[in-house]
Amino acid sequence: MPTLHKYVGESTAAVFLILFVWGTIQWIRNKNPGRYFWGLLGLGQVLLGVQILFGVILLAMGKSRVWLHYSYGLFSVFALYAAHRISKRFEGVEWAVFAVASAIVFGLLVRAYMTGIAG
Repeated sequence: MPTLHKYVGESTAAVFLILFVWGTIQWIRNKNPGRYFWGLLGLGQVLLGVQILFGVILLAMGKSRVWLHYSYGLFSVFALYAAHRISKRFEGVEWAVFAVASAIVFGLLVRAYMTGIAG
């Protein structure tokens, strides 16, 4: 299970990095990223949920007690929640809010990975 948690975490971080880069490039080009951006965002959010579920299972099994690791995962959820709330105020460029949130989530997931390896 820890290996699966590691690989899902790496995949989740990669998805949010792609979303950040994709959104940034489209912002520079002043173009909407299209429906695939939203599909990838949905995939990233599902992967994050699965990752958190695996983390809770590992915590219940007593595999890890590094609380900082878990806080990074929780803050990732808060960042996406905030993006959902804030994006409603930016009609037409909602995706840009999620591109910024993806950068934040990517950074948090990298930090979670680093603290998980150390623990």
